[in-house]
Amino acid sequence: LIPMYIFRQMHPVNFVFLGLYTLSISFLVGFACALTN
Repeated sequence: LIPMYIFRQMHPVNFVFLGLYTLSISFLVGFACALTN
């Protein structure tokens, strides 16, 4: 979240950081759900 705040005025860069953040959170949630019973 910090890089998105720092690069908030650089529009192509902040969308890339937002996409990477979203993918990493979704992977983490999916992995946690796969390991639970």
